[in-house]
Amino acid sequence: MANFPNLNYKITMLNYKVPIYLVLLFLLILICIIFLQKEQKEQKEQKEQKEQKEQKPNVSLNACIKSQDNVSMCQSHYAYMSEKTILTDSKTELLERETLKSVITSKTRYKLMKLHTIFTPSMMNGTFCNNIYTTYYDFAECSYPSSNNSSSSDIFEHVNKEDIKRVRIRHYYYDPNSFFEIKYKNHKIRVQIDCDFNILEPTKIDPNYNQLVFTMIKKIKSGEMKELFYNVYKRFSFIYKNDPSIRMTLDTDIKIKYMNLEQILDFNILEVKYPVDISEHIIRQYFDEISEQIDTKIEFSDFSKVDYTIHNMIIPEKYKARLENIKW
Repeated sequence: MANFPNLNYKITMLNYKVPIYLVLLFLLILICIIFLQKEQKEQKEQKEQKEQKEQKPNVSLNACIKSQDNVSMCQSHYAYMSEKTILTDSKTELLERETLKSVITSKTRYKLMKLHTIFTPSMMNGTFCNNIYTTYYDFAECSYPSSNNSSSSDIFEHVNKEDIKRVRIRHYYYDPNSFFEIKYKNHKIRVQIDCDFNILEPTKIDPNYNQLVFTMIKKIKSGEMKELFYNVYKRFSFIYKNDPSIRMTLDTDIKIKYMNLEQILDFNILEVKYPVDISEHIIRQYFDEISEQIDTKIEFSDFSKVDYTIHNMIIPEKYKARLENIKW
């Protein structure tokens, strides 16, 4: 007859005698519980990731949300003291301007900022730097192209009426107000709004744009127009050689967020805004001289933060989502 191990063998645990088969059973149950908990956790995480991926941008609960950034004011002995604050009515924003842009490195930005007699800091609200927070909107039914060869106007095809380029809400770290903006090629309409998207001081809206502004705001509040993406960056503001008609800005620490995607750009943006009655050739001559002073060529291009976001984040993500929905 075969000899079986004595299952009644006792071991001592915490001064108590427990049969070893009960200990083994307990350990087996414990291992099963741990395994099940781990599996449930993984399933929950996968579900949350899937829901987050399928989630569409929604209208913000209010228009005053800012990141908790630690932004120091920028002071300068060479500063131009602007009489205009960030808050301006829409009529003053109708001054037509042209814009030239250049993608530059941080090193080039530092060189430009040392040219105090050319890049004169423009003080507004006690600082010539500020963090800018911008949310871009488009209609909920907007269709997205699946090719990077498509232009940004295809993305904003529903907004792109009456030559409108962008619809956005913008606010600043050193300003308590929020602003609704309709941006055209050479000018923009800007109105102050509260945190619930209500228009403040409606009498300041240019009569020619009054109905359009109220219609767009209504569509945002109703959800017909939804958030497309969001960006935040630090902007340094200057004027050219004490001439306030020529404005220059340097944008750095640019962060873009689209749905669950986020990118921090490793380059800076120089923008030069000048009245339409000044020739572009003259502006380019100015910057040829500046390029010689800093020993770095300033090349202007058609770069746009919006276009960058569309072609590097929105289109690839939409195309990826379409592929995942295809049943092979």
